[in-house]
Amino acid sequence: MRPMTKTSHHLLFLAIGAVVLAGFGRPNVAHASWSSEGHAAGAQCGTSGVNDNGVAAGTCTSIDPGGQLTAWVAINGVQTPLPSLAAGQPCSAGGVSDSGDVIGNCVDNDENAFGTFWTIDNPGSATVLQPLAAVTLLGIIQIDPDISTIATSFNQSGFIGGVSFNANGGRTAALWTPGSSTAVAVSERGENCDIAYINNSNVNGAPSIALNCPNDSGTTTPYIAQATGGLLGTGLLRAYVKTPLPLPSGSSDCEVVAVNDSVQALGTCYFPGSSPEAAFWPSVSSAPTLLSEGGLPDGTRTAGAFLNNHGNVVVRYQDTSGKTQSAFWNTSAAQLNLILPVPGGTQTEAAGLADDDTVILTSEDGNEHVQAAKWTIGGGTEAYEDYGGGQESVAIDISQTGNYTAGDGEDSAENENALVSPN
Repeated sequence: MRPMTKTSHHLLFLAIGAVVLAGFGRPNVAHASWSSEGHAAGAQCGTSGVNDNGVAAGTCTSIDPGGQLTAWVAINGVQTPLPSLAAGQPCSAGGVSDSGDVIGNCVDNDENAFGTFWTIDNPGSATVLQPLAAVTLLGIIQIDPDISTIATSFNQSGFIGGVSFNANGGRTAALWTPGSSTAVAVSERGENCDIAYINNSNVNGAPSIALNCPNDSGTTTPYIAQATGGLLGTGLLRAYVKTPLPLPSGSSDCEVVAVNDSVQALGTCYFPGSSPEAAFWPSVSSAPTLLSEGGLPDGTRTAGAFLNNHGNVVVRYQDTSGKTQSAFWNTSAAQLNLILPVPGGTQTEAAGLADDDTVILTSEDGNEHVQAAKWTIGGGTEAYEDYGGGQESVAIDISQTGNYTAGDGEDSAENENALVSPN
């Protein structure tokens, strides 16, 4: 489903349709409540994700600067530290799927990084995502085995996407099927492609994948990759076929950030001498709709951020003062809603979009403290309450259907707390 960068999980109409100010022009001052996921894994804790059952995952560290990173999972607010690959070596958790897999990355005794997963049914055991194997023909090695991996994304049924590295640092986009440690090549070996997103709808037994591949000219080509069937699980040959997404007229290149279960895609396109623009592809073969085609004023820098299974989008844009703002784009109705900050705030940065169209975001309050909030088309912006006497919080993730939000918050003792709230 979502990228583990949280970042990244890397989604206007003036002349056509309407630009709508959310919440009738005023943010909602009601406050949603947080609960802490505990500190069994360390004194300073942060969340990375939450699933539709309210199971959360994240990473803690000791109170000392540079302390050990420990991955954790929490069920019903009870935090359980997850084992590392070697004593004294760090692990981080990047999220948790609805199927109960916690996905992260660890370092082994030889200082090599490996994608790793744990399960909520057996949290005491870590499974290493193995790199791509050697390719042989008639007993002769044609391609040497890779040496390390990193997990970067996952979907709700337990498919994990990431990178398999060769000895020279070359990258191959790779997929690991649910419960398996064997890598499947998504791109050509050493092509240096990166997976942006994995959807939840299977074609030939495997999900569709959004990925970006570099070109010799320094530009990027966005692709949707789909399984060919028959090769999944072998890990030796590329089991996916990539289809490039069409570029809009005048664009030098585009980057894709998401693909939904209808294989619609979202990204950002770049234009020589002009501002980048958010782009929505209704299908793999369709030219994208750009936000400038009836959107914000000419020259506004926009970027696709999040896409849900209804084809609705959250975009980030830069306002006239240079601040980052967020907006909700209903692509089928040709309508844009500007997402307002909490009272007294001056900017918003969206952090997630659920299938019920709830947007989570981090805003700035009237005291210049950051504050987590959620936005709905009917209720506008609603701040989450401060936690434990603290003054700052950030939104991190929202579950697929919108049942739960995960965030981080500082308490009155300036300790970082991993937080979850029902919506």
